[in-house]
Amino acid sequence: MIYKTFWAPLLLCTLSQIALPAQSVEQQLQEVLNSIYEANPNPAGLMFHVEAPGHGISWSGAAGYSDASNKISIEADQPALIASSINTYISATMLRLVEIGKLELDRPVS
Repeated sequence: MIYKTFWAPLLLCTLSQIALPAQSVEQQLQEVLNSIYEANPNPAGLMFHVEAPGHGISWSGAAGYSDASNKISIEADQPALIASSINTYISATMLRLVEIGKLELDRPVS
C-alpha cells in the first residue's frame, strides 16, 4: 500500500505554531498528526518521521490504519512503499550535500 506524503508541508507549518507547554515535543507531534488524520480520514493511514539532531529529536509517528477495511492500525515503524516520492528526498539530500561542500553536481559518479 502506498502512503501519501503530501501532508508533510502541512505538518511542518503546524509544527511552527506549537507552543511549549508541559507536553513533550513527541506528544505534540503525535497530536498534530492525529488531528491531520481526523480532519482528512480518506487515506488509509499516515506515517511521519522527524529527524532534528540539533534539537535532540528523532521521532516517528503514525495515525490511521494500514488496513482500513479490517481496522488494523498503522505502526510508525512498519515498512511503507513510497514509490517515486523518494526522488524528492534524494534530490533534497544531494542539494544539501552540494551546499555544505561534500558533493559536486558536475563531477563524474566514479
